[in-house]
Amino acid sequence: MSDNNGQTAAEQSESAAADPHAVNEPEANGPEQRPAAANRRTVSAGIARLALVLALAAAVMSGWHWYAGQQDSAPPVGETDEFRSLQTELNGIIERVERLGVQINDLSRQSASLAAAADDTEITLAGMRDRLAALEESESRRSDRIAQLERRVEEAVERLDEAAGDRRQADREVARRIELHEVSGLLRLGQARAELAGDFASARRAYARAADQLRQIEDPRLERARGLLAREAEALAVIREPGWAELAARLSQLAAESDRWDAAGATRTDPAAEPAESGSDGWLARAGHSLGKLVRVERRDGLPPSKEILDGLRERVRLRLLAAELAISRRSMSEFRHHAARAIAVMEASFDTDSESVRRVIEVLGEVADLQPPEPPELGQALAEINRYLASS
Repeated sequence: MSDNNGQTAAEQSESAAADPHAVNEPEANGPEQRPAAANRRTVSAGIARLALVLALAAAVMSGWHWYAGQQDSAPPVGETDEFRSLQTELNGIIERVERLGVQINDLSRQSASLAAAADDTEITLAGMRDRLAALEESESRRSDRIAQLERRVEEAVERLDEAAGDRRQADREVARRIELHEVSGLLRLGQARAELAGDFASARRAYARAADQLRQIEDPRLERARGLLAREAEALAVIREPGWAELAARLSQLAAESDRWDAAGATRTDPAAEPAESGSDGWLARAGHSLGKLVRVERRDGLPPSKEILDGLRERVRLRLLAAELAISRRSMSEFRHHAARAIAVMEASFDTDSESVRRVIEVLGEVADLQPPEPPELGQALAEINRYLASS
């Protein structure tokens, strides 16, 4: 290479050293572009130092060439070969410096492109940061809204729980009142069976069921009602009443034996039909006496009733016995006595009272008619206490 090439390379190196940022883009002024500009300045400064060193080396070699030309005597051949070798190396260095300059320019352009891309990336990142901040703010508002909705839902759930609790309490109160009304109905039924019908067995069952149901209701205000109900149930338990079921079965058995009842068989002779004894010896008297031995004259109403009439009488007695049996099942002694008296009157008028079957029916009816059912105890205090509780609650 020639000295001009060396000077050109030196001038290029000096130009690069004098203006190290000539190949770079102008420095960005924005706060987002300062990091990228700082990086570009660092890279450009390193390249400028390298070019300055190479320019100094070229200047030293040029000075050496000038110094050798000023010498009076020609240089030795060995020195000339060395100089040429050095010149060749210098030319190679200069070529490499030129190539490096080209590469530096390419790198500068690439650095500028990368810086521009970095600036764009920074701008994009700034926009993304703004969007992220906006999203964070939106998410914060959404979170606040969700928190408010959650609080409102919790409050609504609490109100629903309170309402459900009130409803459950109201349902329990309604169920308690229904159960107490059932207890009241059972006590009223038991009292009616004991006082009106004399059916103490049914009354005891009704009171026992009412006591069991009242025992399941947990309320200290019902303790007095429980005590009164227990005392009334004990009063019903000590009552001893006749065996009404056995008596009804006995009457039914007697009615089934009605075919064995014998009709009344007594025969009465009319005194007017008997010939009067006299001392008359007339033929007419004697003829009448003779005819009287051959013919017997009786009153017509003294004859036994026919089979049809007897069956009708038996049916009348059976119906009276059935009505008396129903009266016993209802514990109605006045009704029983009425039907028993009518049955006894028919049997005494139409059947043989000396017959054992007839006499047994009359005796059983008389014994049952003489029975006095026990008086019911004083009832109603437990019912009144429960009714007071229902009225006050």
